[in-house]
Amino acid sequence: MHQGTADEAVPSEWSHDFAADLKDRQKEVELYIYPGANHNLTPGWDLVVERDLAFFQSYMTR
Repeated sequence: MHQGTADEAVPSEWSHDFAADLKDRQKEVELYIYPGANHNLTPGWDLVVERDLAFFQSYMTR
């Protein structure tokens, strides 16, 4: 999961709560926080894409 701290559409506590709920259900989850990023995760989009690609590559090879 990705969350920008300047996101006005999705409050960051929603992402924190959702990640905690998933962990409580023994689901794998990673929450990445991007200081100053908006809902479009800018600045920082390149890092978002890198992390997404790494996630998909790790799960596609299982």
